[in-house]
Amino acid sequence: MKSLLCIDIGNSTIGLAFFADPLQPRTVIKKIQTHPAKKPDHYKKILGAILRKHKLSGNNIDAIVSSVVPSLNGPVLKSLHLLNIPKPLLLTHKTNTGLHIDTRNPLKLGSDRIANAVAGFAITKKPCAVVDFGTATTITVVGKNKNILGGSILPGIQLMANSLACGTAKLPHIKKTKPIMALGRDTYSAMLSGVMFGSAGAVETIVQKIEKELGFKLQLLSTGGNSEAMSSMLNRKNSYTADLIFQGLRLIYLKNTD
Repeated sequence: MKSLLCIDIGNSTIGLAFFADPLQPRTVIKKIQTHPAKKPDHYKKILGAILRKHKLSGNNIDAIVSSVVPSLNGPVLKSLHLLNIPKPLLLTHKTNTGLHIDTRNPLKLGSDRIANAVAGFAITKKPCAVVDFGTATTITVVGKNKNILGGSILPGIQLMANSLACGTAKLPHIKKTKPIMALGRDTYSAMLSGVMFGSAGAVETIVQKIEKELGFKLQLLSTGGNSEAMSSMLNRKNSYTADLIFQGLRLIYLKNTD
């Protein structure tokens, strides 16, 4: 079996994960900024360095791509072609994932959420909710019948913070730092409390209401760029996995490989 390159084209970063053996969950991960967009040669240089490090050529690699930024698909896919990597599997709502998409419009479900759902269900083997604390905070729910039911989307913590700073005259920009107390004693700590405790509380409330609507409990998993800080702020048990989307892409690749 060939080695596997998983590419996650997100709103803030492009994640590159390399599996020397796709049957094993051990990864090498690199992230680069999504914006500004670059030409194919730029991505070729970065990907080429990964291949050289592992003493591989493009012919020894398979690839799978998840993208929520369609305008970048062309340059990234072109870079793979320049490296002689065979045409990658581009994850869509039509891809065989082992889960049925049971939403009103499957076409509109982000491929990142599909990959997260696949990995989350593989871990729990039970109905689950995957919370991705990324540019947006998304909650994706898998039901009892291996079906993606939908979920919820709210602004990510940095979007919230930026909105406060840009929409007011005196509030500052804040960095992603875990608040020590909910009671902010100055403007900065009050904003930090509102954004982070507010996000955690929103997730807990939404998941609880979804469980009430469904009539059964959900196992909670957390992932995404802000999840390391946010997962510990949730007042309910959750499984934190930093590379969940890449594990999902790996499993989907295996599902579609003869």
